[in-house]
Amino acid sequence: MRSLLQKLSDGVQFCSENDVKMETEVEECIEWRQGALAYMYCSTVRQSEERLRVVSKQYEEMLRFGIDRLKRMLNVRQPITGSIECKDADTRKLLEYGAYSDTHVLSLMYLGELCDWLRKVAENDATIWQLERKVLEAYIELTEGPLKNLGWSSTQARKLLSPRNE
Repeated sequence: MRSLLQKLSDGVQFCSENDVKMETEVEECIEWRQGALAYMYCSTVRQSEERLRVVSKQYEEMLRFGIDRLKRMLNVRQPITGSIECKDADTRKLLEYGAYSDTHVLSLMYLGELCDWLRKVAENDATIWQLERKVLEAYIELTEGPLKNLGWSSTQARKLLSPRNE
């Protein structure tokens, strides 16, 4: 896993060291792939209590890494603010949230879950809780708004935001 993530990071590092501007879509893709791989690793590890005990330090590192990469992915392109000339209110809302693709929406949910998992194994950090709330509330807003009836579900996001989960 680390080897694969390192190979993805090498391209980004090369570009930054050599002042090469990466296309926005490529940069988003690399950050997304790293964040999604970290998410899948953590999701797999947490299914086994024994495995979680054995790799607990690596698990926490991967949670933090995934959070960082998904935040980076979501910040490659900023949400469009101000007056947007758009005939469709749903499209306008998606752009205002910076949801330029379904990957951006899925990143919000993955990021929220990673934050939740981190709070359960590390100190219950208020900053992580604030980030979790922010991204999950955005996810709910989008999936119950412009993306309603398009196959997206907010059930898990609502569960994570419930008072029992704090």
